[in-house]
Amino acid sequence: MVHNSFKATTIIDILRYRSGETPEAIAYNFLVDGETETVSFTYQQLEAAATGIAETLSKVCQPGDRVLLLYPLV
Repeated sequence: MVHNSFKATTIIDILRYRSGETPEAIAYNFLVDGETETVSFTYQQLEAAATGIAETLSKVCQPGDRVLLLYPLV
């Protein structure tokens, strides 16, 4: 449950909050064919990955820059 005092301005804010509240809860299940689960991420894992990407991008991009993120199919 999100508390009324919680204010998020970025996806990182939301993931950090959820990671603190329910770190082991599944945030995403990737389905290879729409049915078969291939990879799952907890809120804690997703927050760590997103934070790492954000830190890397902040070193090479300026606020307002556009980026394209490409990932291999799992």
